[in-house]
Amino acid sequence: MKGSKRSSDNLKNLIYEAIRMRGMRLTPQRMAIVNHIVGNRNHPSADEIFNIIKENYPTISKATIYSTLELLVELGYIDKIVFQDNREARFDGNPEPHAHFICTKCGKIYDFHNLNLTDQINSLEKKGYRVNKTQIYIYGVCRECQEKEKLF
Repeated sequence: MKGSKRSSDNLKNLIYEAIRMRGMRLTPQRMAIVNHIVGNRNHPSADEIFNIIKENYPTISKATIYSTLELLVELGYIDKIVFQDNREARFDGNPEPHAHFICTKCGKIYDFHNLNLTDQINSLEKKGYRVNKTQIYIYGVCRECQEKEKLF
């Protein structure tokens, strides 16, 4: 647990520095956005992040949320998950290689880490390839929604 906290803190510090290197001010609001998204396994939407950050920073605008999230995506620190059916995008602050299972009924997103992605990436890199990013989406119906379907 301590190791993951330390690596999370290191990642946050890297992001803070990247924001500064872009010539942008590292405001308390931007830091709050980074702190919320890094290590968050819930895949929040921009609106969800806005509602949470607004509790401590009532003057924050949605534009600040959106621009900061888009910057973090552009810098490669988070991923933007766009749904096939045009639902609101979600953001993934987990930098480790993993796949997503996306429920087509409720929209919940589940992370899967046991797909040997790290081994595959290492194998590709040994062969001279440079992997910049991985995105694997598996669409289906989650257990909870299947249980609900059985009730009707």
